[in-house]
Amino acid sequence: MKMAIISSTDYVSWPVGGMLYFLRDLLPYLSEYFEIELWGVSTGSYSHPAVTIRGKTFPFFSFGRVSLSRRKLIPNLIRVVLSIRKNKERILARGYEVLYFHGIPLELPFLMKKPEGTKILSHIHGLGKNPLSRHPLGKALGKAYREYRKRVLEKSDLAFISSDGGTYRKFLKNLPLKAMGKIHRLPGFVEPDLFHPMNKERVRQELGLDATKTIFISTLRLSPEKDPLFLIDVFKETIKKGIDANLIILGDGPLKTSLQRKIREEGLEDLVQIKGFVKRERLKFWLSSADIFLFSSKEEGFPLALIEAMACGLPIITPQIQGISDIVISGKTGYIVTYRKPELFASYIEKALGEYEHLRLNSLKRAQEFTPDKAAKKIWEAFQTL
Repeated sequence: MKMAIISSTDYVSWPVGGMLYFLRDLLPYLSEYFEIELWGVSTGSYSHPAVTIRGKTFPFFSFGRVSLSRRKLIPNLIRVVLSIRKNKERILARGYEVLYFHGIPLELPFLMKKPEGTKILSHIHGLGKNPLSRHPLGKALGKAYREYRKRVLEKSDLAFISSDGGTYRKFLKNLPLKAMGKIHRLPGFVEPDLFHPMNKERVRQELGLDATKTIFISTLRLSPEKDPLFLIDVFKETIKKGIDANLIILGDGPLKTSLQRKIREEGLEDLVQIKGFVKRERLKFWLSSADIFLFSSKEEGFPLALIEAMACGLPIITPQIQGISDIVISGKTGYIVTYRKPELFASYIEKALGEYEHLRLNSLKRAQEFTPDKAAKKIWEAFQTL
């Protein structure tokens, strides 16, 4: 069964983020069911002819070029929509039986007149914020986007949505009945080859970390919705309990300076380290060096950072926000803290340390439920219903 996966990415390094990782992790497993070719964008004058992921090579075709400049006359979204329309016949000429779109704006030329004998699969990554909210006409454009999204789901042969369970169920209530039967929720996942526990003593030695201390870790963007400053309040309350610990923060963002200032003001410079952005391939080293993963977000969809941490054997301490209960089982893989109070978090951290081995083993077991081979199988099984 010949399939084209179509997305506004180069499948190698652009753009860094969830969709790119989703596709790279999924492709080797999905290729066990389909003969796959990739259609995407190039970021320069050169376009690579193929993409190799974990020993499997996929032919790559570029349907357009994006700009990496911050100042661009034509936004990349418009660039790719115009380019895909221009290349529609070129894509169809390769005789695909399945077109699997990641990014519903790309589907417009194909849904206006559906190609005969070709199944169209749609994939929506997230149902959260309006993607056009920063535009001056964001509210009106957001309404138009939601209406377009509904039409896409009606006309597609099959649709997958990566979202937390609560938002997904709420979304389904607003859809027409004829669209609901072909929509499937596909939770996020992490690749076991990239995220697995490593020898803690060796990793700490390699990273230059104290082998005798308890280490808490958090991976996050340093932005208001992630609330990294709350981590410092939690850590301060935790060490008041006599716990000899360090806190490591992996990430970058607009609140970095504020976070550094707070660390200095609290006199925690020797105990808290901000390591900045860490490449995905190196995350397992840092996660395996730690004892507990701290999560501080005020809002989320389906946070893969939690699954990454659990796959490396870390219990999770997290606030109770949307999407968390889809991943963390309070009392088994960590603790979901009902109230956003630093002293309450500190109490649960202390409790988790006392139950460490029990929570660690459950976290490893839970993470095995979120793997790309299971996602690929679910896609195939859904396709079999057509």
